[in-house]
Amino acid sequence: MAAQPQMKSPRDKVGADALKSDGMRMSRGMMSARAPDIDVLWAKVMIAHHQGAIDMSQSVLKTGDDPEARRLAQATIDENTKAKADLESYMRKHGG
Repeated sequence: MAAQPQMKSPRDKVGADALKSDGMRMSRGMMSARAPDIDVLWAKVMIAHHQGAIDMSQSVLKTGDDPEARRLAQATIDENTKAKADLESYMRKHGG
């Protein structure tokens, strides 16, 4: 695996560190999910996955400069917020 190139600015470094932290938190949430059946387990894992996408996109909005990346990050937040809410509704119906 190639080494991470030097970040352009201190703000880029802060953003990269935030993305790593967001990704690790998402992975922990996905790996620690427990449920009595595969359907509820899937929903729990996906909720953590969508939250991770939201967190990483928020980090880009806080530290990124590129307008296209910022637009995509906001779209990711919007899409994943809805998907997460749909899964949480499923969980409420199925006792998860």
